[in-house]
Amino acid sequence: MEKTKIVRLFDMFDGWMDITSAVTEEEANRVWNDKTENGTRKTKYSDGDYYAIFPVDTKMLITPERLGR
Repeated sequence: MEKTKIVRLFDMFDGWMDITSAVTEEEANRVWNDKTENGTRKTKYSDGDYYAIFPVDTKMLITPERLGR
């Protein structure tokens, strides 16, 4: 299977951080479900910190590196 996805955490202080490297969509869903308790927590901006799945080549604007951290 092709590794086309990445799981990231949005931290309100540091921005987007990679939780996985490039993984299959199946593995990304497994990790996301594990981190969000099957989608019941930490899934949206209003939760503060939250997880999301992106295509592996997605460039994020807000990251610890871009914030000088």
